[in-house]
Amino acid sequence: MSQVTCRQGKGAVWSGITSATMRACRGTAKPRANRSCLVGLAYLAGLPARSGALKTRAAKVGLEPIVVKNSVNREAARNLGTLFLQASPLQTAFAEVALRGRLSCQSADRARSAGFSTVSAFCGQSCLGLVQAMPWTDPQQPMRVSFVYRTFGSPQSSLEVLVRELPPRDPGSLRVRVSHVPVNPSDLIPITGAYAHRITLPGVAGYEGVGRVVEAPDGLSHMVGRRVLPLRGEGTWQTYVDCPAHHAVEVPDTVPDLVAARAYINPLAAATMLRLWPVRDKVVLLSGAGSSCSEHLGRWAISQGARRVMGIYRSECRKDRLHRVGIEPIAASDFSAISNASVVADVAFDALGGDVATGILERMREETDFVAYGLLTGKPVLTRAGIRARYHRFHMRDHFPVLADQGMQSAFAQIWPLLEDAPPSPARVFPAQAWREALSEVERPGGQKTILDLTSLG
Repeated sequence: MSQVTCRQGKGAVWSGITSATMRACRGTAKPRANRSCLVGLAYLAGLPARSGALKTRAAKVGLEPIVVKNSVNREAARNLGTLFLQASPLQTAFAEVALRGRLSCQSADRARSAGFSTVSAFCGQSCLGLVQAMPWTDPQQPMRVSFVYRTFGSPQSSLEVLVRELPPRDPGSLRVRVSHVPVNPSDLIPITGAYAHRITLPGVAGYEGVGRVVEAPDGLSHMVGRRVLPLRGEGTWQTYVDCPAHHAVEVPDTVPDLVAARAYINPLAAATMLRLWPVRDKVVLLSGAGSSCSEHLGRWAISQGARRVMGIYRSECRKDRLHRVGIEPIAASDFSAISNASVVADVAFDALGGDVATGILERMREETDFVAYGLLTGKPVLTRAGIRARYHRFHMRDHFPVLADQGMQSAFAQIWPLLEDAPPSPARVFPAQAWREALSEVERPGGQKTILDLTSLG
């Protein structure tokens, strides 16, 4: 492992970091460069004059400088890699901060295990050093950018961006260049550790998305260039995904990317639930009615002949949208209206869990059905003695084997026309480099539906 060592003293630290990083930048800018690298700029706090000079030098090599003050936490350190991706065409490979001259051995080990040689910038106690991982690669070899979590916790703090060479493709798999992925609660909840018992770390975030096939087995070469949903493969929040060929669903030309990217988890769940619990001539009650799955349930229930559809919303901004699509809105704070709706409902589809769901279940009549399919509140539904309605727990994963046997293409043959007739609510598209802002939008009460554009990663 090579090292760039900076001597004690402010001037030496500055010249050591800047000269090393600038040389690295210039090397990668050459047309025939045989490497891609992560370069880091560490700014000493309290030296604005030198900062200005360094900003000018950074701009000349295509970098947007990042000011790092003399107190920084690990979350900020993880952010550096993402910010460099946003600021520069250079490939970001690995980033962490070493404080007071102490380099993280674990960081260096992780970089080496990923195939990177490590260049470590050591600094004096008055500054921060940035670990630089430099993969020496063929410039024609595409790199894969992945959103990875190594520990469970808040998605904002647990997710990190990792860039590495693509592994060999399995013979029976399609390789898909992913263009757009949605940010759903179902993508974020596993990162928190809610399903830790069935997740192996490290994990790649995301369950759905859309992209184009770039590699295929010999017998499926005709698939190259076609848009598909890469189902049941790797996590989708990465620029390249390999998935079993029989689980790749072709996307009709009439379905735009922003609809196709959201065609899997919520639409398939809604269609499956309506098949299992038909709603023709019935009164339907939805909780969490502002969610994507709940809106699909409501709109499709109306088209399938439901007598009445009511939806409980938590954010006031959802009310008008529910009105427009034909769902009677009920505020989550209106306990009297919720109680009355529960008494007349024939079928309830619950996305919330917690107190609202428990109250609905306790008030429903005999020979009615309560379907619990989500826990947006993070709290369970309590099934106390004396419940009269039939209680059902719905997990989409329990139905995948049956759908796989029937063929995923067949299942989606029914969903594509539904999405064309009643597309999902408009989404706000974020470049992948702004993933933290996208997560904040999803976490914000009443936030807009969110999609990450991975094509911005090059």
